[in-house]
Amino acid sequence: MREDASAPRQTGRRGKGCLPLRSVSPSETPLKRSGSPLGKDPVLNFAYRLLSYRGRSEKELRQRLILKGFDELAVDTVMTRLTANGFLDDRKLAFSLKRYAEESKHLGIVGTKRFLRERGIPREIIDEAVDNVDETDAAHRVARKMMRSSSSYPPEKTMRRLYNALARKGFTAGTIRKTLGRFIRKEEG
Repeated sequence: MREDASAPRQTGRRGKGCLPLRSVSPSETPLKRSGSPLGKDPVLNFAYRLLSYRGRSEKELRQRLILKGFDELAVDTVMTRLTANGFLDDRKLAFSLKRYAEESKHLGIVGTKRFLRERGIPREIIDEAVDNVDETDAAHRVARKMMRSSSSYPPEKTMRRLYNALARKGFTAGTIRKTLGRFIRKEEG
């Protein structure tokens, strides 16, 4: 069935239970309207799009914009504008990512620092974010979870596997030793 060219076209998703957003005449397609609501700066529009997906550090965003092929001067201008308007804040992002690394990924201090470095956070901000972290509780949670799944192994193998798993998660050697000592005492007692 062919659509009548003079009939108003419907925009929006077509699907079960979806109503059209509004009628648009054929001469007024969405691309021919008055422009983007964000403005005409393609660098700024692309930066907003990237930031809408997830938080990004200044280094990450700069790399993505330059990789896209935008001029460095335009990128610098957009980066200054985004920082001034509060869209880019490495300190806030670092604390948010630290919380995510600890609560969701169950990483220790070393693992959290590595995770933040990979996301382009500057070293001094990483040190500030990871300053007062007590990783013993997180190490005990990871160890308890692992102990449930490896109860059929001999104790030596279980402890070796537990040590390696905690080391991969980025816990310090002292924290790993304390955690293993706690679980060894539980087994003996």
